[in-house]
Amino acid sequence: MIIPADEVSGSAVEAGAPEFIDVLCSGSERLADIFCGGILWLDNHMVDEYGERFFDSTAAKQDAELAKLVEAETALRQRKPAYGSANENMGHREYSTEPTHSLAPGARFFDWVRKMTVDAFYTSPIGVKDVGYMGNTGMTKYEVPEEAIAYLKRKGALS
Repeated sequence: MIIPADEVSGSAVEAGAPEFIDVLCSGSERLADIFCGGILWLDNHMVDEYGERFFDSTAAKQDAELAKLVEAETALRQRKPAYGSANENMGHREYSTEPTHSLAPGARFFDWVRKMTVDAFYTSPIGVKDVGYMGNTGMTKYEVPEEAIAYLKRKGALS
């Protein structure tokens, strides 16, 4: 659902993202706790919302709940920190005087899932092919793709 197949490449599942995440979780108790706890939280949340577990729900319900988690994660990032942004406050910036979002545990879990899925995909042969990486090859000229220039202009990074 995070990186579906398209006309250019396969999906994150085809790229081996579940196995990649599983291997990393098997080597890290903390990461395993994040994923096991997150899956339990998501299933319990879906039972509360719809009376069924996540994987037993329809694709529409799954998409709707994941979209809510992304919105919650965005809201959490926009919260005003209780501590300033100075370097001496590193490690305390996630604490806030504002109340937390009710979906915060699921949002943090899904943020991990999305990031690790993208890491798995773009380090796989399918993902490498998707971005057109040619490896360490000699080039007589390098041209920045127009799409990249247009993106940076839209973001205000180029004038």
